[in-house]
Amino acid sequence: MAREVIWLSILITSYFYCLPLGRFSLGNFLTDFRIFDFAIIAFWLFNWKYLSGRVGFIYRQKKFSPSVLKILIIIVLVSIIFNITYRGLGYLGPTLIRAFRFVAYLSTLVAVIAIVSDRKRFKFIFYVFFFNILLQATLAFFQSIGALEHFWPLYWREMYAFNDAPVATLSPHHKHIGVVMLMGLALSLAMVQFSRNVFNRIFYSIAALLTLLIPLFSGTRTFLLGVAGLVLGLLYMTKTRFIPLIIFLSIGFFIAFVNLSDEIKDAAVGRITEKYEDRIVREYEVGGIAELASERTIIYESIFRAISDFPLLLVTGAGFQAGTVFVFGNGAHNNFLQFLLETGLIGLFFFLSFLYRTSGNLMEARSKLPYRFERTIAEFSWIGFVGLFFTMFVGETLYAQPSMFTLAGQIMIFLGLGLAPYFWQTIRVNGVPVYR
Repeated sequence: MAREVIWLSILITSYFYCLPLGRFSLGNFLTDFRIFDFAIIAFWLFNWKYLSGRVGFIYRQKKFSPSVLKILIIIVLVSIIFNITYRGLGYLGPTLIRAFRFVAYLSTLVAVIAIVSDRKRFKFIFYVFFFNILLQATLAFFQSIGALEHFWPLYWREMYAFNDAPVATLSPHHKHIGVVMLMGLALSLAMVQFSRNVFNRIFYSIAALLTLLIPLFSGTRTFLLGVAGLVLGLLYMTKTRFIPLIIFLSIGFFIAFVNLSDEIKDAAVGRITEKYEDRIVREYEVGGIAELASERTIIYESIFRAISDFPLLLVTGAGFQAGTVFVFGNGAHNNFLQFLLETGLIGLFFFLSFLYRTSGNLMEARSKLPYRFERTIAEFSWIGFVGLFFTMFVGETLYAQPSMFTLAGQIMIFLGLGLAPYFWQTIRVNGVPVYR
């Protein structure tokens, strides 16, 4: 396997290990370097010649407009300037670190597309990503039933107020593993749809059920909204073809139920019941839907109040990671409002344009790719993308929030796998598609 493919595999794997290496002092500056920070730097450093060459080739094929990159850089720089304006120089260090990480996460999409240019590479990278998701699901499952200790220190879990949420080696915030499992659910369903072998279909059905259970153990309500979007996308895209999926999911559930011990089943059911009652039933009994939404509505009201008091925010934005100066809480808890608040209408426009173009390209890939495996992954990447879109209404799913760590990068890998085959299929050398 080529060196750049191995490096990309290392980078992807590093995104799943967010545990802190420690807090190292550099002069008087307290750092928070993590495994993925070192992997990002090493990946781009050792593959710069290859990646720049591939991007240059793409540009010569008129498949890439450098103006998009320039606009992104301008938005980032302007946002940092306004961050300093509103928060002062004292917060510049953390802002630069988060800006670096966010740009690095977004650049992962470029890296995946640049490297995954043939079927062999696609399958290898796909299984690296998928295996890492299933490994996280397995670790979190054993944590949820008490067979495995949490890896994060107690003070980190207390910081996010979810002390016993099973999160494996991802962020201590439960939403991170919820969205990762949402992508894993989409890919598991894709494999059930693609596989012809009955045993493989049952295996991937059990994997789908596992990715469905883990967020329920964690008590994340955002995941439920994401699943609602995924189901709608599934019904829209597959029409009646979803029936075999339901059949095999039912078989997988039956096999798992029969073979699990009573202790494990009782622990799993007890945990889901506890989380459901704690995060939904009790709040609903107190004040109905309004109480369930109260955490978000307080924040949304403060955002609209801030824009009313400072209408210039619509033009300039508050600056990257400076929105908390104007609003209640540590974020907008809505991806669209977050971009509006921190990057203004221009930033929101480009974010919406990215979502629109991504959706269209995944639909194109699903209908025009000549290979069934890649078509299936593109189809379910779009279905998963709909689920991700739904979660954006109640959280900063695709953003550089510190509590989410590498989530934006993992989403870029997920989308990149759906887009890369079609991208290279449209490029021809001597009349022959590059992707084959």
